Amino acid sequence: MTFIASVIAKKGVAIIADSLVTSTNRIIEYDNFLDFFESKTKGTSVKEIKIDPKDILALFERKPSHTKDYEEKLFKYDNYTAITTAGSATINNKRLAVIVNEIIAKNKKDKGYPGKKIETKIKATIY
Repeated sequence: MTFIASVIAKKGVAIIADSLVTSTNRIIEYDNFLDFFESKTKGTSVKEIKIDPKDILALFERKPSHTKDYEEKLFKYDNYTAITTAGSATINNKRLAVIVNEIIAKNKKDKGYPGKKIETKIKATIY
């Protein structure tokens, strides 16, 4: 579970976020693995089993596998914007910190970026 909080004050907003993240991996659950082999051995001896590697690969599912600490979830985007994240630590096998920093670096090259409306900034960050 992610914890993110914003506190509005007279001269700004304070934002905090925890650093725990649940990562996902492709795994085969033990019971599913046994069920697979039981279905393959019905009516045959163990020596006669023929398994297509695609059948084994189909058993893998992406599931939460472990929780770890120290994942960045709070990013300063510019002087008036911050990004907070929750959920998976990666998107398309890229860490969220890498994605956000790539977007920030791209927009730093745009000389007129700080003066743009927030709606324009959001549309420009669609990754």
